Amino acid sequence: MDFSIKKLKEIGSKISDKEVKSVLERIEIKPGQTVMDLGAGAGIYTLAIADAIGKDGHVYSVDTRKEILAYIESQATDKGFNNITYIEAESPIYDINQSSLDIIFTRNVLHHLPAAIDYITRLNDYLKDEGLLVLIDHSKGANIPGHSDDDFYTVDLVKELGINAGYSFYKTFDVKKNKLFVILKK
Repeated sequence: MDFSIKKLKEIGSKISDKEVKSVLERIEIKPGQTVMDLGAGAGIYTLAIADAIGKDGHVYSVDTRKEILAYIESQATDKGFNNITYIEAESPIYDINQSSLDIIFTRNVLHHLPAAIDYITRLNDYLKDEGLLVLIDHSKGANIPGHSDDDFYTVDLVKELGINAGYSFYKTFDVKKNKLFVILKK
């Protein structure tokens, strides 16, 4: 087994069902929606979203590594989900119709982006009017190995980035220490 998959399983096992359910309620997931899980990682949220949106909805599970997507696909197959498309991509240019997504969900992705404003500006093209961009990430002071504090954002900075990228601020939630949870609206 690839080390990265083993590591993802470990990370995924630390995310409780209660936490996932709480996040999905906060981002207003509904049956029939079309959602992108950007930076799908362990696939925990891809699978939970696929379940929540049902057979009439669709999830685009996006990650940079095909072995991760293959792992998520095997989990989805085991659970009987057939409403997921898997996309291997590095840049915010996807083979997805513009203005087709209700929600773009990201968790622990923002701090990996060297040009976050450009990236989230391009994501705007894929959202329907009133679509939501959900950004959950480590915030300044997180002390994550391999990252400097400059890699992270504050809630206020994320709001500012979103407004500069053409979004309006929608909601924020208090979550764990050194974590941010911001929802922007197209």
